[in-house]
Amino acid sequence: MKRERGARPLLPSLSTREFQRKKRRGDDENTSVDLKLLKPISDTAFYGPEHEQKAKLALIYIQQKAERERRRKRADEATWHMFRKQKEAFDHADRVRLARLGEEGDGGTQSIIEPWDPSLPQVFAVECAKGGIRKYIAATYEDFWAKYCMMQRIERIHYEVIREGRPCRLYFDLEFDKSLNRDLDGNRLVETLKRLVKEELMREHQITLNDDGILDLDSSTEDKFSRHLICHMGAVFLDNRHMGAFVKRLVGNIRDKKQTDETVAELFVNTSHKSKDDGERREIFIDEGVYTRNRCFRMLFSTKLMKKRFL
Repeated sequence: MKRERGARPLLPSLSTREFQRKKRRGDDENTSVDLKLLKPISDTAFYGPEHEQKAKLALIYIQQKAERERRRKRADEATWHMFRKQKEAFDHADRVRLARLGEEGDGGTQSIIEPWDPSLPQVFAVECAKGGIRKYIAATYEDFWAKYCMMQRIERIHYEVIREGRPCRLYFDLEFDKSLNRDLDGNRLVETLKRLVKEELMREHQITLNDDGILDLDSSTEDKFSRHLICHMGAVFLDNRHMGAFVKRLVGNIRDKKQTDETVAELFVNTSHKSKDDGERREIFIDEGVYTRNRCFRMLFSTKLMKKRFL
């Protein structure tokens, strides 16, 4: 019987001496081991108590090494096309889609391949110099992720490009200067915002957003509060321009509530120093400038160039 990797060894309940005796007698009925008589034995009994932990660690090491080798091989096979200009990357991705449409249309049936099909190349960005200078990558999601996961942590300075006119999930970029808001609890602000977003989605679109559907990414430092929220709710916006309109209405409703709800009023944070006579400037901690065309949105595990603020 072939033993599967990681499985515990099985021993017959018959004693070895009795088993061999029956085998010599030619008792065919009892020569083969009845699977019902096999019993698993513990790791301690098999390896001995002094070696059990070492054996477990060795097995984990072997499994991890095999997984690393599998990932490295997959990364070597993955294809990235690099471009200096965003339009060049867009053009390449569009050409691949048109070629696929032509290939699948030769069979006489009308093919529909959506631009966001996971088998098609998508466009990503990587920072390459100060001043926000970027290069652009065209790769399928699977190929991109294969190489991205094998990078050193400090090499991950990547962004997903949210193309104009393409469907996308609801997202938020939240931030404030901690030095100007020393007594503010950022976690409480985020929970308040999540509640208001869920209420707005239900009121305006009859969509339910659950807590486990919100991907909450934190890249805060001692000086700056920074969080990204990405909402998975079984629906997407037509594009981020429509999403920006939704966020604008959301912020407008929040402004209306801040006079009567203290928890909502906390969402408006100090953004600059001013004299006591003029008062402090306060703005909502939602960045409303991230809903522009072809927006670069920082990815999970990435930081900004020359920074150590990993999501």
